[in-house]
Amino acid sequence: MLSRLIHYLKGSVVLRISGTFPERFVNVCASRGILLRDIKRLSKNSIRLTMSIHSFRLLPPIARRTGVRVKILRKSGLFPMLHKHRKRKVLLIGVLVFMFLFIGLNQFVWKIEITGNEKIPTTTILENLKECGLSVGAFRHSLNQKKIKNDMLIKMTDLSWLWAEKKGSKVIVTVKEKIPIPEIFDANDYCSIVAAKDGVIHSMIVRNGFPAVKIGDTVQKNSLLVSGMLESERGVDTRYLQAEAEIYARTWYEKTKAFSLYSRDPKETGAHVTRYRLSLFGLDIPCFWGKENPYEESISEHELYELSLFGNYLGISLSKDTYREIEYKDIRLAQDFVVENGARELCDAIDAVVFPNSELLNSTPSHHVIDEDTVEVTVVCEYLENIAQKVKMERPTEELP
Repeated sequence: MLSRLIHYLKGSVVLRISGTFPERFVNVCASRGILLRDIKRLSKNSIRLTMSIHSFRLLPPIARRTGVRVKILRKSGLFPMLHKHRKRKVLLIGVLVFMFLFIGLNQFVWKIEITGNEKIPTTTILENLKECGLSVGAFRHSLNQKKIKNDMLIKMTDLSWLWAEKKGSKVIVTVKEKIPIPEIFDANDYCSIVAAKDGVIHSMIVRNGFPAVKIGDTVQKNSLLVSGMLESERGVDTRYLQAEAEIYARTWYEKTKAFSLYSRDPKETGAHVTRYRLSLFGLDIPCFWGKENPYEESISEHELYELSLFGNYLGISLSKDTYREIEYKDIRLAQDFVVENGARELCDAIDAVVFPNSELLNSTPSHHVIDEDTVEVTVVCEYLENIAQKVKMERPTEELP
């Protein structure tokens, strides 16, 4: 693309070389460093080739020396076009005005892309970027990327990293969200173990601290399991230490959901429409009449074409959206099939909220028919989980050093 652009700006000419030995002409040009392109033999004594207009001025002595005739077939390029229309002043002025406007408008930001965010909405990031000076229509040469980065990291504490990369009239903002840092405990902290969930104690491994429950006890969330305060009956001062333990408890989860006995099978009707939108320096121009999507049910395909030069966005893009109409056909499913799949879905949903490395002890599905089209499925799952949660405790005031 770069080569074509350079040739277009310099201007080129297509020639027909005729003579007894046109190959001699090619060899002499090559020996003198004259670049020839798109060489094609037309007949035994003639060839066609392309060269720059600047090199064309060097041909007369070469043509006389090699005994060939040179005929211009076509000229192309920016400067030949301007020379051809040099007397049409209004056209030339219009072209120059357009070029100046095009170059001037490309000094602004017309598109902002956000990448890397998963939990933080894109609209939230764009709103904060606007407050930091980056928005559509901003003068891109005045953007201070380091300042935007620092201001954004101060404003949005959920971000750990951000960088704005300028690509012509487009700015690509790459972000990284903060990963929650687990609480760090100091060796001298006074900590106890509490229950992270309701359950029945199954087994205990206490490495440090005083157990406050025993196997078989039913505990509720946040109830004390292992105390970090050790009191002595022999008159020794009370010790405050950091409790360490693994407390495994049996926990139960229940989920219920209604499922339809009918499945909607989509099928394309063959009808479709294509909609184009032109984005011109921040202005969205629909290139169609009527509704964008005339179908009640459809699937869509999106394609985007951006005008770029050397990887830099030039502020102009064309989007193509194709909508294909579909219609649904209801298919009745077997009740056992719906119940089985529904139970599997509910088990997966429960498994997503259970602590890692937990063991599934039992899963009990049940169902009842709501009406002739709907069945309600209930799943009760029993797990063995480590419900120990370490928390910092406050020492009594009189015990503080």
